Amino acid sequence: MNEPQLDNTVGDIVAGCPALASVFEDIGIDYCCGGKKTLGDACRDKGLEPQSVLATLAQPPQTEPVADTAVMALTELADHIEQTHHAYLRSEFSRLNELTSKVASVHGDQNPRLHQVSETCRALIAPSVKNKGVVIAKLGTVALASGEATTIDFVGNDLIAFTIKKPVEGQVLDKDGNLISDRISNSGSLQADGGQVILSAKNASNIIKDVINVEGMITAKTVTKKNGRIFIGGGDQGNVNIAGTLDASGEKPGDQGGE
Repeated sequence: MNEPQLDNTVGDIVAGCPALASVFEDIGIDYCCGGKKTLGDACRDKGLEPQSVLATLAQPPQTEPVADTAVMALTELADHIEQTHHAYLRSEFSRLNELTSKVASVHGDQNPRLHQVSETCRALIAPSVKNKGVVIAKLGTVALASGEATTIDFVGNDLIAFTIKKPVEGQVLDKDGNLISDRISNSGSLQADGGQVILSAKNASNIIKDVINVEGMITAKTVTKKNGRIFIGGGDQGNVNIAGTLDASGEKPGDQGGE
């Protein structure tokens, strides 16, 4: 899309340049439910000066200097990855969670799959994933996935599938430069009653201890006649260690439980 104009709808502007979504969020213009408004009308409704908004939208995005990672020590490199990429993902996942929850709450009755889209934000995807806390997605999906490339698909029956397209190779270091021994580690609690918990990893290295290490609690109990499901897949290389508790039981008489 060319440079935004006042007679363009807000939705079309964001569709043509998704990076402008955060600009509209900063200035308080709704590009979702209010996306059919022209930019000029949206500015007037918010009491904003239209030419000033156009100038803001026309500004090139700010970019950070590219770091020379080839000359970094391991500790410096780990800090760079955590502060640059992990911090960005934490921020974006939080923002996406808010946006998808908003869309699902408004339009979910017309399109129930939007609730499933919202639940995918309970996914933690990285070369190495560790959970020590509590993650809850009732009737939804909790997923921990370790891989270099991952796809998310709807597979019917209100379920979501995570496919690891490329395994993790070599070492994965924490922010202090220490070797991480497990691709996926859960010492906390993952809860998706009436839904599913997925732990999926692919490994292409022989230097790790466990592909998946479960020392905590995973529950996907039957609720409202919907069976829970726990899936743990560690690929073809490495160990899967289950030292914690897996619970896909039914709580009420007649409930068969999940799998």
